[in-house]
Amino acid sequence: MVACSSMKSIKSKKSPKSNVKHLMMRNLIRNLATLLVLLAFCASAQAQSMVDVVYLKNGSIIRGMIIEQVPNESLKIKTRDGSVFVYAITDVEKITKEEDISANGTSKGRTEQAFTYVRSGFVNITTVGLGLGVGTYSGTVNYGLYDSDLRGKNTSNNYLRLETINGLWIADGIASVGLGIGLEYYMKPTSDSYSNLIPSSHGQIPIYIDFRAIPIRGKISPSFILQAGYSIGAIPAKFESNSSSGITDDKIFMNGFELAGGIGLHAEVSDNVAFNMSFLYDYQQFLYKIHKRDQIYNGYDYSVYAYDARTGALRISLGLTF
Repeated sequence: MVACSSMKSIKSKKSPKSNVKHLMMRNLIRNLATLLVLLAFCASAQAQSMVDVVYLKNGSIIRGMIIEQVPNESLKIKTRDGSVFVYAITDVEKITKEEDISANGTSKGRTEQAFTYVRSGFVNITTVGLGLGVGTYSGTVNYGLYDSDLRGKNTSNNYLRLETINGLWIADGIASVGLGIGLEYYMKPTSDSYSNLIPSSHGQIPIYIDFRAIPIRGKISPSFILQAGYSIGAIPAKFESNSSSGITDDKIFMNGFELAGGIGLHAEVSDNVAFNMSFLYDYQQFLYKIHKRDQIYNGYDYSVYAYDARTGALRISLGLTF
C-alpha cells in the first residue's frame, strides 16, 4: 500500500511539468504563425510598392504597370494616373521592376511627353492636296532644226492630288520610306490668255519614292518630306484644233519627272493613327508633242513640235498616317 501511494505521488508531481511543456509548445506554434503572417504581410506590402519601369533610349523613364507586351514589337504601360502609353520595342533600352517612388511624390529622370503612336513596322500615308501653280513655265520647244524657250508662259493650271504611300518605319522610327502612287487632276486655266501654255485640263498618275524624317518624338512633331518619281499621262489634254492653230491632235498625253520637297506636321491621335499636314514645292516636267500644219508660200508643211515644259506649284496636303 505504501508503494502504491508513493507511485501515485510521483505521477502527481510529473503532471505540472507536462502541462508547462504543453503550454510552451502552444505558445511556440502561435508565435510562429504570427511571424509567418507578418512576413506574408510585409512581402505583400513590398510587392504592392513595386512597379514596372520602362527606360527609353531618348532618356525618358515611365513607371506603372505593363498591361500588354508583343514580343519584339511593342508594349503598353499604364501609369498611376490612368494614362496608357504604347512604345515600340526598338525605342526601349531596358525594363525593370523598382520601388514605387512616385507614390511619395519623388521621381527621377526626364518626364515623358504623352504620345502613343507606334513608329515601327508597316506604315501607310494617305493624303489629299491642292496644288497652286506659281510663276511661269521654263523649258524649250523644238520644231525641226529650231529651238525656242518657253519663258513668259503662265503656270496657271492648278491641280487636285490624291495619293497613297505604303512603306516602312526605319532608323528606330525617326524616318519612313515608301512607294507612292497618286492621281493629279490639272484644272483648266481660269483665263484664255495666249500665254497659257496648256489651255486644257488633264490628268497625271505620279509614281514616286517618298522619304519622311520625323526626328522629334511627341504628340505633335515637325516632319521633313522629299518625293521623287515619274508622272504618267492618264487624262489627255485637249488643244484647240482649227484653221488658225493648225493643230491636228485633239488628245495629248503628258509625261515627265516630278520632284517635291517641304515640311509638315505629324500629330499623333492614337497608337496606330496620326494626322499629317504638309507644305511642299512641286517641280513637274511635261514632255509632249503637238503636230501642226503650217502654211507656207506654196502650200502647207506639217511639223512636229516637241515640248519640254517645266512648272512649279505650291502643294498643301492633309491626310492620315496608319
